[in-house]
Amino acid sequence: ISQPKQDLKFNYRIPGKDPINDYYNLQTGYESTDLNDTRSSKTSAGIHYWTKKLGNWERDYFTRLEYESFRQGLSEGNSLLLIPGVSLNRLRVDKAIDPEFGDRILLTSEFSQPAWGSDLGFTRLWARTKWLQTPWEGARFTTRLEQGGIIGSNLDEMPPGLRFFAGGDQSVRGFGFETISPVDASGQLTGARYVTTGSLEYAHPVAEKWRLATFVDAGTATNDYQDPLRVGTGLGMRWISPFGPIRFDLAFGVSETHVPWRLHFGLGA
Repeated sequence: ISQPKQDLKFNYRIPGKDPINDYYNLQTGYESTDLNDTRSSKTSAGIHYWTKKLGNWERDYFTRLEYESFRQGLSEGNSLLLIPGVSLNRLRVDKAIDPEFGDRILLTSEFSQPAWGSDLGFTRLWARTKWLQTPWEGARFTTRLEQGGIIGSNLDEMPPGLRFFAGGDQSVRGFGFETISPVDASGQLTGARYVTTGSLEYAHPVAEKWRLATFVDAGTATNDYQDPLRVGTGLGMRWISPFGPIRFDLAFGVSETHVPWRLHFGLGA
């Protein structure tokens, strides 16, 4: 029933010596995507080792095998990739439902080389960090930064799932989900080699369990950083529900000649 993406996944978890803090995860699945100018069918299998034995850092060591048939704009093809990598995740908050202070860091590095049977050779790096501060009672300052890049390989040969796009409620608000990207000769999105985004938001209490927010997002998905920076700004409301903050944002892409707008919804801090 989901038109943009359908997927079927199977996970089998094997406890480690300390089941709360480490385990193995066997995964396999199929994913079909029809979003914007992306058409893709992907079958994958992998093994992950997850552990939380390095302070507050969670580590995920993985190796996955992917076969993907795709069309991205005017380019199309298929690829068989064996991709090892590691992800690091650290989350620190003072309380779960409506935190006043906190930060999160996500880091991922993954690799592929023809030497071990992959069709392509590349290194893909991605990082995101977010900070939450409360300078006075009820107020919230939130800052977010994202940076990603691909080293090596012809971008046209890479499957869409490994390329970078920007836009959406976790990227640059005011723009559609993953609609910021270079375009090909036909005007269709191609995906990019690099992505850079940032956000600054302030939320002020206006009633019990309600905050009024204002924000500015900026970023780009680009191959050479010659593309213009996209900027979105707007207003939003935050309702502190029993399940965490529920966010309603009305955002405008003010960097565009014909200003687009989007209504974004979100749940959680």
